[in-house]
Amino acid sequence: NRWYRARCFARRNALALGLGAAAVVALVGGLVGTLASLRDARIERARAETAASRAERTADFLGNLLSAVDPDRARDLDKTLLYEILDRAANDARRELEREPLVLAQIEDVIGTTYHQLGEYDKANKHLAHALELQPAQALRERLALREKLANVDGALHRGETDTAREYQAIWAERVAAFGPDDRDSLRSEQLAIYQRAVNGEPRQAGEQGAVLQPRLERVLGADDTTTLENLQTLAIVHGELREFDAAEKILKDLIERYRRLHGDANSGVFATQNSLAIVYLRAQRYADAEALLRA
Repeated sequence: NRWYRARCFARRNALALGLGAAAVVALVGGLVGTLASLRDARIERARAETAASRAERTADFLGNLLSAVDPDRARDLDKTLLYEILDRAANDARRELEREPLVLAQIEDVIGTTYHQLGEYDKANKHLAHALELQPAQALRERLALREKLANVDGALHRGETDTAREYQAIWAERVAAFGPDDRDSLRSEQLAIYQRAVNGEPRQAGEQGAVLQPRLERVLGADDTTTLENLQTLAIVHGELREFDAAEKILKDLIERYRRLHGDANSGVFATQNSLAIVYLRAQRYADAEALLRA
């Protein structure tokens, strides 16, 4: 019968069957080991991803917390405790996030930006430069944003001694080449480059560029977008520099109404634009109008 023939076959081929069985055992054992290794790798990867996600959430939380700092109010307060918190956060981040360079870059960016808002330009430069070093070459959008911040800090540190406008022009050109002229960051970068021209002795050229840019901003970003409104501010500066005070007044009054509609009366946009309008009145020798506006 079949069992008898099987036993006979097994006796005649005992060695071959033994080797085959050993191979099967080894194969199964290897497979089990491989599966165990894969399981452990998945566990470690999950732990690493969880840690990275936790670090990113912490960086986001820190960014939201520090972005709420009002630089105008903070400059008049004792900032000793805030500096201590920022310095400790930076030291802890560098120590604990050594293997998470992108998360560390995000935290350094936040801390550097906060120091810039507080007027601590040397400290801002240090942290923003470290954030730029940590960003990989392929992270072009992030690197350009950090270069823009560093250019702003450099302009504050060496006012009148550095060609900040040229750096902004270079950043704008790189953004357009990489992302196109109507990308949000490209448009914002173009507006910043125009502003730099306006405040660095080229108001007429800035005015021509800003007038061409304004309808594109309204079409792509919307009439109430921050960059759109900032370009109107720049055009008002241009008109003021060219002593076209009526045109500057018209733009600034329109901006005040827009800020009020968007954010209410008590917001920094209204106050800053009212101050700009008061300066226009003073330059136009309309002292009574300036006094009335500043007293309001």
